[in-house]
Amino acid sequence: PAATPTATAAASAKVTPAAATGKPIAETGRPPEVPRATPAKSAGIQLQAIIFSGRNLLPMDDNGLSDPYVTVKLKTPSGAKVDKDQRQATRYIKETLTPCWCEVFKFSASREDVLCIKCWDKDLFGHDLMGVINLPVSSILAKLTAGGPAVIEWIPLQAPPDEVRGELQIGFTWLL
Repeated sequence: PAATPTATAAASAKVTPAAATGKPIAETGRPPEVPRATPAKSAGIQLQAIIFSGRNLLPMDDNGLSDPYVTVKLKTPSGAKVDKDQRQATRYIKETLTPCWCEVFKFSASREDVLCIKCWDKDLFGHDLMGVINLPVSSILAKLTAGGPAVIEWIPLQAPPDEVRGELQIGFTWLL
């Protein structure tokens, strides 16, 4: 059977961006711009940090040991909190300079954020800062592949305390 002219014309009609907007290309001299999706600033890099252990930490207590624990949070490059404060902490380990935590933390970060890791000594009334590690998320991601294996490193603690020493063993994974 022969196709009707109306059916043939409908079947061969193609929808173009110009047809979708209702403005012919001849009117503007160029095809209309199609809006592009742009990712949100903090739309999500799923980063996992594993705080494994510490070594050679500074003794902070009278007995020559410490009761260390670690806090991990995201900051902006200027040091301000990110929109959602994602501060997390390990448990404290009593009387040691070589703690083993093996605790996993997950963050939704942007490349511009900074991962701030602080090691503390827990005291009966408060806590004392033992050292800080500030890692830009972009520098962490430079060592990782999305969905790939973890990278594990010993990272030295840095000031602000007058006297600081020791390292933290930390693993990073870029989750999908």
